Amino acid sequence: MPALKESVDEIASSIDENGICNVSVLVDALKGIGTYGGRQLETDWETPTKRLCDITFRALLILYYSQR
Repeated sequence: MPALKESVDEIASSIDENGICNVSVLVDALKGIGTYGGRQLETDWETPTKRLCDITFRALLILYYSQR
């Protein structure tokens, strides 16, 4: 699956030297109403730190399960 590998590679390359994932995300897909809505882990994303922690946790899970 080339498209999946490409996405995993993008996530892997977006982890900075501090271990924070800086990949761009569709915020509405995680926060809004829809198929994947309401999937944010933090109660709110009022601060950039909460948003980055949420996204980084998801990115690390993806990398773990993709065996990277």
